[in-house]
Amino acid sequence: MAGLTSRAEFKPAPPVPEEHHTLAERVRALGYRGHLVAGGHFAAFHAEQLLRDTPALDSVVRGEGEQPLVQLAATADLSAVDGLVWRDGGRLVVNPPAI
Repeated sequence: MAGLTSRAEFKPAPPVPEEHHTLAERVRALGYRGHLVAGGHFAAFHAEQLLRDTPALDSVVRGEGEQPLVQLAATADLSAVDGLVWRDGGRLVVNPPAI
């Protein structure tokens, strides 16, 4: 598992900040095959859009990331990870928030 964040929320940005898209695509191009998760303020508020527009990402964590990242590292069942937004085939799944 690898996590990405950006500071795109502090500057004008296109619908998907170039930092997220470019970094995720570059990580995949370098051969990374593991789970790629985004977090941070922009990702949390725009999770659905980010996953729709950046196919290289597997999921987005909404809220504080510590608990969801521990859960994500411990299980392959994405539906069991609180605060996670992820793809299930062609649809987006929004899990309950992390407590």
